[in-house]
Amino acid sequence: MNVSERPKFRASGHLKKIISGNAVLKAALLKAHERFATLTGVCGIGIGRRFHEKTGRYPKIPGRLSLCIKIVVERKLRKLKRNQRIPRWILVRSSQRSRAVRVEIDIVSILGRTGRPGRLSQGGRGWPTAGCIDVGRLFATQAVPPSTPLTALPIGDPDVGTVGALVKFNNSGTVYATTASHVFLKLAVGERNAPTDDRAVWVSKSLIDVVPNHSYEPGTVAVDGIIRDSLAFRVPSGFCPNSARWPDGFTGELADVDDVRRALGSPLPSGFIWVERSGMPRPVMIPIHLEGNLDPVQLPILWNGQSITLAFVQTWQSRFVMNSGTPANQQSTMGGDSGSGVFLWAQNNSNCRLLGFHFYEPDDLTMSYAADAQWFFREAFGNGLKTDYDFLL
Repeated sequence: MNVSERPKFRASGHLKKIISGNAVLKAALLKAHERFATLTGVCGIGIGRRFHEKTGRYPKIPGRLSLCIKIVVERKLRKLKRNQRIPRWILVRSSQRSRAVRVEIDIVSILGRTGRPGRLSQGGRGWPTAGCIDVGRLFATQAVPPSTPLTALPIGDPDVGTVGALVKFNNSGTVYATTASHVFLKLAVGERNAPTDDRAVWVSKSLIDVVPNHSYEPGTVAVDGIIRDSLAFRVPSGFCPNSARWPDGFTGELADVDDVRRALGSPLPSGFIWVERSGMPRPVMIPIHLEGNLDPVQLPILWNGQSITLAFVQTWQSRFVMNSGTPANQQSTMGGDSGSGVFLWAQNNSNCRLLGFHFYEPDDLTMSYAADAQWFFREAFGNGLKTDYDFLL
């Protein structure tokens, strides 16, 4: 992506709240953007915590800021020209402090250990088996060509995604399911508006219904020309569950800035992604460490054998917890998990709240990138959560 095409620095949503009241962090973030945003290979700048790749730990250094500047690059290079190097810290002054303060910089490679771009993948999972549209469960979808009977479908392999949340409007009783927008849209070829054609939806190999055109919210996934990879679709009445299968302890609330700050300071896994796995009677938790927020971030996508770059707004970055005692398919996300809910543990570590919706993992399967749920719901349905609409529990 050329420098002229780089999306503008936003620092909105939760990122704005994280730095609110912290003049040092705010000054450091602005200075980092001024100095490094146009460097070749820089994909995004935000706020988070530092991760030591060699030790596999999040250090907490007494006497220093608990948060740092997160800079995401395509790959880490050993040999760089002096004017292309990013230091390990940045020195800033604020009106609240008489002396300059050193703020650490954590550099993360998007391409990771393999050096290959990730995918917005929806295949390789077989047919869904949920029998309904439910939280954390797979569904399949495909466009319905005009005058084509449902009995003639599928034509080729349908796309597969995961339901991240179910919401119900209080007056009409209409239920919407959320998922990643790329389950329905080909973002790589410029599709940004919600589908205007009918889409077939499967909840098992033999159970199929149609989501009619104009049954999606919001009408576009472009926010100031940048993508929010989330979309809601109206659930066919025959596919609505009586009660949704949320993770145990879900409070029916969205994560707030206090949850985020606590997660960013936790030495233990601070949340999880709620996904379906073969052979399990209900969805399982993929543990994560919340690592930061980037607004915007550019992610390299493998599409038809070519690497392209797409920009995404208000994106949460989390690191998977690699545990030798956990089954391999429960240590990270995989194709078909796009749209799954990302949850943070509450202060009691028993309850959880919804933070966002997973949409991308790099090729080395070390991290998750998720769209912010709070701002998605506002764009899709307005500010009436708990009054006009609520989670289907």
